Amino acid sequence: MADTKHSSKRQSRSEASLAEDLGKRNPFDLLEEEVYVNLLRTVDLLSRDFNSLFEQHDLSNPLYNALRIIGGEQKVSLEGITVGTISKRMVCQQPDTTRLIDRLESLGYVRRVTSGQDGRKRLITLTNTGSEVLAALHRPVRELHRRHFKGLSPSALARLNKLLDSVRSHLT
Repeated sequence: MADTKHSSKRQSRSEASLAEDLGKRNPFDLLEEEVYVNLLRTVDLLSRDFNSLFEQHDLSNPLYNALRIIGGEQKVSLEGITVGTISKRMVCQQPDTTRLIDRLESLGYVRRVTSGQDGRKRLITLTNTGSEVLAALHRPVRELHRRHFKGLSPSALARLNKLLDSVRSHLT
């Protein structure tokens, strides 16, 4: 029963508890369960604004993530990046990164090129259009990040980041 005594009585009226937000009638069985569901709910809410922004360029969160990875690599290496490396760097692991690259290629944002060092290796590079899309999204993405977390001080953000790092370190 001690696990369920973490109700939202301490919260202000403007901060609805997760249980209230979800219309849950009974408390969560475990605090860990509530935290997990809270993380999922928060990610869903944060993603909505990004989804709307990315849809303006026919992108999704995973497509944007792949495009940013390719763009970041292109700043370091003009040759390009392999699909395998993109897959490893994705924030959320995707079962088929090749399909993401196919989609980006069909949008004209990336192209596949043959490596100058190894003719068997295919590399992914940004097109001018892909570079323009990334440049156009840079400021709005930063503004969304700031708006989403404006209620937290820099020290609170740093604590939250450290807590999430700690949770993740036990999962990998």
